[in-house]
Amino acid sequence: MRIEEIWPPFGVVLRCEDIEMRIVRQTDAPELVDVALGGVHDPEYMPFATSWTDVPAEELPAQTFRHIGTGPARVVPEKWQLTFLVRVNGEAAGLQDISATNFPITRTATTGSWLGLRFHGRGIGTRMRRMVCSFGFEGLGALRLESEAFADNGPSLAVSRKVGYRDNGTEIDQRRGQSAEVQRVVVTPETFVSGPPPVMEGVEPLRRFLKITDD
Repeated sequence: MRIEEIWPPFGVVLRCEDIEMRIVRQTDAPELVDVALGGVHDPEYMPFATSWTDVPAEELPAQTFRHIGTGPARVVPEKWQLTFLVRVNGEAAGLQDISATNFPITRTATTGSWLGLRFHGRGIGTRMRRMVCSFGFEGLGALRLESEAFADNGPSLAVSRKVGYRDNGTEIDQRRGQSAEVQRVVVTPETFVSGPPPVMEGVEPLRRFLKITDD
C-alpha cells in the first residue's frame, strides 16, 4: 500500500499559483529548521502564547522539531490537527494548521500559522489563510473557522480581516510570563473573502478517514 492509503492526511494537497501546501512530515524538519533559524518574528515581540522560539540558537532546531507536531496521535475523528507545510515556488516558508474537536457535530475548526521572516510582507500569509479557509469550508464542510492573535499583533489581525474574519470577543492569556489581551476572530462562508480557488487533492479520502459526512 502507498503511505497515502495508510494515512489519508498525507494525500491532501492544496495548490494556488506559486503556493503549495501539503501535510508536514518529519522528513520536512530540516527545511523548516532552516526557516526558523532565519527568524520567524522580531525578537523584541512575541506573537505566540507558547514561546517556542525563545530559546538559544543551538536549541532552536530541536525546539522547531517539537513544534512541528507531526504524528498519528494528532489526527483521530474526535480531535484532529492538520499541519500543512507551506511552500512558495517550491521553497519551504512556514506552517499553516487547522484543528478541530468533534468536527462532525460542531462544524467548527481553528486556524493558526507562522512564516519565516523573509516571507513577511509579501501577502503570503493572507493567501495561505484563504487557501486553508477554502479547504475548511468547501473541502470539509465547516460552518465556522476561528482564530486568535494578541490584540497588539496588528499584522496577524490584518490578515484575518482581509480574509473576512470578524471580532469574536477577547480573553486574557500569558505571554513571556505576563498577562496579555487576546483578540478572538471568526469567519463563516458568508463573510469569507476568498481569492483564486485552490486546487485540492485527497479531500474525499480524508473526509472518510475523519468520518465527515454530508448529513
